[in-house]
Amino acid sequence: MKKFNHFFVLGLFIILVAFQSDNVGSFEVNTEHSTVRWTGYKIGSKHEGELKLKEGGLDMVEGVLKGGKFVVDMATLSCTDIKDADNNKKLVDHLKSGDFFNVEAHPTASFTINKTIPYGSEKVKGNGQEYTKDTYKVLGDLTIKGITKPIKTKIDIYDYESSISGVARLEIDRSDFDIRYGSGSFFDDLGDKLIYDEIRLDIQVSARSATK
Repeated sequence: MKKFNHFFVLGLFIILVAFQSDNVGSFEVNTEHSTVRWTGYKIGSKHEGELKLKEGGLDMVEGVLKGGKFVVDMATLSCTDIKDADNNKKLVDHLKSGDFFNVEAHPTASFTINKTIPYGSEKVKGNGQEYTKDTYKVLGDLTIKGITKPIKTKIDIYDYESSISGVARLEIDRSDFDIRYGSGSFFDDLGDKLIYDEIRLDIQVSARSATK
């Protein structure tokens, strides 16, 4: 009887593992086709640029987003709105310095998805094909300069069967991550040197199944 029980437990374990393997999908981010676009604001103007992902993935269970993580390579920080090469470099170097993101000491930033809440699904068309778009409310942790803060946002997942793409927007307060240069929250009488605390991050990722 004990031998039978051992075989029964082993068989049940194998069935459970097989079931999980069929229903859990890991999608690896294609870093070459994924971007993070940033927008920073100051009085009367703004600056825009891009960052590249170092690595990342999305976890799907029976077609439902359950988790994921993205790691940003801060050394790829660029500015796209300043055309003069010298002025462009001056701004990028300043953003990478200790006044802002201190890239030398903190070469990566990350966003980890801890919980997702489905908000609805719809069919969308593009390039002559029909796709499924699933919308989620996402609760996660954003880490910048070694400081982690909880954050919530909305993410749209487009399902192309063998691949998926995700689109999200994060609105963050840079002062939460000890980025205070030119901030009116900490310094007075900045005049036209004032830089707003709000930064917008528009994230677009492309990912392929890593389980097949």
